[in-house]
Amino acid sequence: DARGCRAAADELLALAVPNGLREQEAAARRWLGSAWLAEGAYPQAQAELSRAAALAHEIGRVRLQLDAEIALARVADARGEAALAQRHDTTARELRAAIDASLASSELGGLRPREWSRRDRR
Repeated sequence: DARGCRAAADELLALAVPNGLREQEAAARRWLGSAWLAEGAYPQAQAELSRAAALAHEIGRVRLQLDAEIALARVADARGEAALAQRHDTTARELRAAIDASLASSELGGLRPREWSRRDRR
């Protein structure tokens, strides 16, 4: 449930932030943003997900950034902000393409998904 997710995220933030654990902070903020989104608290969701996306970008966690961008597109959709939703969706598509290109050029190329899961598409 969203309340439990927020509680777990708050606990992780309490550990991550003072110790400079930026990846864990980004993950916790994504959890918080997703929980707020599920509850219809769109301003809080947007704030947490934006911070998660920025942190993920700064530390090079592309998949975490992708997840945050997909959720940000959902927030914008829910708020009726079509242009903003499209910008986040475009960023998510670019991140997916970067992941695909990275996998294709690596030894893991044969393991890349042929199609992104339903969760990864808006």
